[in-house]
Amino acid sequence: GETRPPATRMGVAAMARQQFYDAMAYREKQQRAEQDPDAEPPPRDLGMEALLEVLDGKRVVHHHTHRGDDIMTVLRLQDEFGFRLVLQHAVEAYKVADQLARLVGCLIN
Repeated sequence: GETRPPATRMGVAAMARQQFYDAMAYREKQQRAEQDPDAEPPPRDLGMEALLEVLDGKRVVHHHTHRGDDIMTVLRLQDEFGFRLVLQHAVEAYKVADQLARLVGCLIN
């Protein structure tokens, strides 16, 4: 068993989604340990704590992307998890301009 990072865009998106779910599970374990003196808290994980700050809106995700399909992928993740997002470069943003305009419209209204 050698483990390697995903080699496809779909694999990268799945890995990102899983990290957010892992962070939420980490939070649940922390909360359980705070409420139940017999429950053991999870080992400290600074990566999970950083993701919790993203989920809580305390950190902004800066996503470097060029392709329109990658922009749409991160927008779907943002919709699913509600994090604050800055797209960097976004060369093909013109290809998904309608979707971006709807998102900005939601933020303005």
